[in-house]
Amino acid sequence: MRRIAKRKRSKRALWCTALALFGLSAGPSRAIPVHAAPGRSQDVGTTGAGLYSEAQSARGETVSTKSCTVCHGDQLKGGDLAPALQGSEFLKNWVGKTAGELSDRIDTTMPANEPGTLTPQQVTDVVAYIFKVNGFPAGASELPKEKSGLNAIKIVPAK
Repeated sequence: MRRIAKRKRSKRALWCTALALFGLSAGPSRAIPVHAAPGRSQDVGTTGAGLYSEAQSARGETVSTKSCTVCHGDQLKGGDLAPALQGSEFLKNWVGKTAGELSDRIDTTMPANEPGTLTPQQVTDVVAYIFKVNGFPAGASELPKEKSGLNAIKIVPAK
């Protein structure tokens, strides 16, 4: 009985790893956050299930429209005043970093005309929106507001 249960767990772990490595790529420029926050199932991040919710990214889009698009352009595609926060330009700057680092950058420097005026919830919601416009999958849970949880989510390219 124990061998069967152990074999099932091993197969599940192997399957999750295979999905993470081979089954999630939508092209060479797509990236996904792969490390789940503490207290969450590792399956959330390693299988590509979302680390943010659609509702959270919608709130982030609202904040972005009011505070970010002036410089970063519609859907954060970049503008004359600031770089794109999606696509290859975003990935070039953020692969290997954490959602916590992205959150810190937004928190301390944005919006450019009023840095530090967004609430922690607004900052986290904007991170969720950035994940959405970069094609990262949504799920049922929201990104955590706590820095420790965001620091556990690493932005990496899909294999």
